Amino acid sequence: MRPYPLSLACVLLATLANAPSITYAQDQAKEKVVTGIVQKVDEDAGHIVIDGQTYVMARGSEGLIPNLGQKVTFVYEDRNGENVVLTFRQPSK
Repeated sequence: MRPYPLSLACVLLATLANAPSITYAQDQAKEKVVTGIVQKVDEDAGHIVIDGQTYVMARGSEGLIPNLGQKVTFVYEDRNGENVVLTFRQPSK
């Protein structure tokens, strides 16, 4: 009779089954949103300034730089002290 190992196995299996959703929720919690007017653009460095705050376009987003004076909404996260833009869009009027 081994009720303890079977119960432990069930708990571990249930925990592992829920792990991806826990990780996803934690990732979403790190994301932030900002909307503003683009004040400065450095295409070479991939830096965008909105309301005096610098944002860095994520790798692989070359050619997807917003224009100076454009109103945009960034979804970004802090990576090692930099605000890295994950996605951006132009808000509807």
